[in-house]
Amino acid sequence: DQGSKNYALREGNLIDTVYRAIESIQTSLELQGIDVEVDVPGDLPLVHHDENAIAQCLVNLISNAAKYSDDDVWIGVLGRRVEGGVELAVSDKGIGIAAHDIQRVFEPFFRSRNNKTSRRKGTGIGLTITRYIMEAHGGSISVQSRLGKGSTFSLRFPLEPPKKRHTPTNTV
Repeated sequence: DQGSKNYALREGNLIDTVYRAIESIQTSLELQGIDVEVDVPGDLPLVHHDENAIAQCLVNLISNAAKYSDDDVWIGVLGRRVEGGVELAVSDKGIGIAAHDIQRVFEPFFRSRNNKTSRRKGTGIGLTITRYIMEAHGGSISVQSRLGKGSTFSLRFPLEPPKKRHTPTNTV
């Protein structure tokens, strides 16, 4: 709530963090019959990040992808170099997000009133926490989604670490 969490940003390879996050929820994914397709090149530039915090972000996104999918569950994690940084994208072919809800998904405690969404359990803070963590890393999170087609949440990391403590918006 106070925005006082500090992160230990160390230069590292995001692929290690991706596999660590997946490993931490592997049993749950297996019980649901879900495989995560990973396409993260090992030669991506190293970025400064707190491995535990970014693993938490990925767990949030992968868990949401599983939760908001119907019978045909597909989850992919793609890593790529982008202008000025590195991006990790978590995609699914799930129920998607209505256009009028897109701007609100990062608000604390927001839950869509969509019938398919409201039937699933959750507190509505996972994406808020993920945004907070990414902003504290000098990065960002964005979403693209189509109702009934799926969603892609992208975590963008700068190549250079933040020079000073970044104060994220709407902290949790």
